[in-house]
Amino acid sequence: MGDARGGVLLAVFLALFLAGARAGSAQAPPESQPRPIVIKDIAVQGNRRVQEAVILGRVTAKIGNPFVPTRLADDIRNVFALGFFDDVQLKVEDFEGGVKLVFVVVERPFVRDVVFAGNKKLDSAALQEKIDLKLGGVYNPVDVNRAAEKLKEYYEQEGYFEVTIAPDVQRLPDGDVSVTFRIAEGRKIKIERIVIEGAHGVTPKEIKAVMATKECELIPIMLPGCEYIIPGTVQREKLDEDVDRIVQLYNDHGYIQARVESTDVQVDRIKARVTIRIVVVEGPQFKVGGVDGRSPTSTAPSAGPPSTSTRPSSRTCPTSRSTSPSRSTRGPRCSSSASTSRATRAARRRSCAGRSPWPRATSSRRRSSPARGRSS
Repeated sequence: MGDARGGVLLAVFLALFLAGARAGSAQAPPESQPRPIVIKDIAVQGNRRVQEAVILGRVTAKIGNPFVPTRLADDIRNVFALGFFDDVQLKVEDFEGGVKLVFVVVERPFVRDVVFAGNKKLDSAALQEKIDLKLGGVYNPVDVNRAAEKLKEYYEQEGYFEVTIAPDVQRLPDGDVSVTFRIAEGRKIKIERIVIEGAHGVTPKEIKAVMATKECELIPIMLPGCEYIIPGTVQREKLDEDVDRIVQLYNDHGYIQARVESTDVQVDRIKARVTIRIVVVEGPQFKVGGVDGRSPTSTAPSAGPPSTSTRPSSRTCPTSRSTSPSRSTRGPRCSSSASTSRATRAARRRSCAGRSPWPRATSSRRRSSPARGRSS
C-alpha cells in the first residue's frame, strides 16, 4: 500500500515538472542567429612572374562577402586551370574580426632555351616552326613530349623513318629550364615500288602518272660505282592527295563509283626502301549513250537508236522532224537558234548529216531537203 502511494506521488511530481519546463520554454525569447564570417582580405603568395591581378581574377570570393568554405575548392581549381602553377593551396587566417584568404602558389618554370642537337639534314629553324614550344613559355612536360612527336612526324614526311628524338630537360639555377632535342636522323628511305592492285579499266601506268608520289629511278652516271637517285620520298600528305587524284582519274573514265580501298606503306629498314601498295575498287563503267536534242513538244520518233544505248558518243545529231510547221524546227537540229541565217543552218545540217551514226535516216533527210532540191 505504501509502495503504490509512493509511485503515484512520483508520477504527479514528474508531470508537474514537465509542465513547468514546457511553460518556461514557451515564454523564453528565441535565440538570435549567429553573425556570418566576413572576408576581410585576399592575398597571393609564391608568385614571381604571374601578376596577382591575373590570379585573383579567377577567384569568385570577394572582400566583404560572407565566408563560404564550400566555394573555396572551386576557386583553387580556377587558379590551377591558368596553367602557370605546379601547386595551388589556400590558407584561411583570422583577420580584423573576419578571415583572410591567402592563395599559396608554386609557379612552373619557364622555358629559357630550346636547342636541336644532331640534326644535319633539316635546318633548326624549320624544326622550330613545327613545334609549339616557344622561348619564354611556361614549361609543361606534356608540351615537350608533344613537340618531340611532331618533330618525328616531320622527319618521316621527309623520308627519315629511322629517326629517333629524345628530349632532354635541364634545370637552371634560377629555376627555369633548358630543353634540348637530341636527334639521330638515320638514313633517308626511298620509294622502291608503287604497287597498284585491282586496276583493270585503267592501267597502273596511268594511275602512277597522275600521282605526286613517285618511285625511285636509278640513272647510272659515267663515274664508276656511282648512281644518282631521283628523290621519291614518302610524304603522307602527298599520298592523301594522290588518293583524290586516283578517284578523279577513274571518274574521268566513267567509273563514278570507284574508290581507293586502302593504302599501305611497307618499310624495309634493312635496304632502306619503301613499297607503297594501293588497292582500288573500280566498280562499273558508265558511258554516254546519246544526247536527245528534240523539243519537249516533239512527238515524232527518233530515227536512231534510243538514248539509253551504252555506246559512247560525244555528240549526237537527232534527225527527227518536229510536228510544228515552223521552219526553225525542221531538219537535224544541231542548233536551236532561230536567228541563224539560212546558209549557216544548211551548212550545219550538212555537217551533222556527215557525222550521224545512222546514215540511212540521214540520207533520206538530205534527199527530201528543199535546199538540196534547189541546188540540183
